[in-house]
Amino acid sequence: QVHLRARSYILAASPIETARILLCSDLGKAAANVGQGFVDHMVASYVLLEPAPPEPIHDPLAISALVESFVNVDDDSKRSYPGGFTIELTGPVSLSSLDMERMVPRSEEDSWRATQIHAMGECFPHADRFVTLDHSETDVTGRPIPRIHMSWTDAEEKMAEDMKNACAQLADPLAIPGSKL
Repeated sequence: QVHLRARSYILAASPIETARILLCSDLGKAAANVGQGFVDHMVASYVLLEPAPPEPIHDPLAISALVESFVNVDDDSKRSYPGGFTIELTGPVSLSSLDMERMVPRSEEDSWRATQIHAMGECFPHADRFVTLDHSETDVTGRPIPRIHMSWTDAEEKMAEDMKNACAQLADPLAIPGSKL
């Protein structure tokens, strides 16, 4: 067992791993709310496949774009849910650079390119989303397995639908004839 003394600590892990570390620690009553109101990002991911060979990439930033949150920023973009979402685009690139060769027949993979489109939304804490530990099952290091209890609110379901629609609407003008989303 290792003991470290410091004025403060920074714990930099994922939301699930942070909860596991804290729940496994001897925090007593201080751990009562650990894992409650679990928050992570909601993601809608798409791949736009285009029947054209990719062009050589000289600058990786030239094939990347970020569309910052564009909903709930003013009266014109008001939605029925809080928060918003951003969209990231990367591509077009070769299928092999994304380990997506099997999305088309192997004999055709050099004649296709791919653009990734990811929408990432903000989720907010609520009582039906939390992390607990299952002490009856352990990982390979002997630590209890985290159990993630997920539930989406009506607002998050509406945002997820908006995210999917926004990705498809963004893909349409990018796609060349014969493309698949």
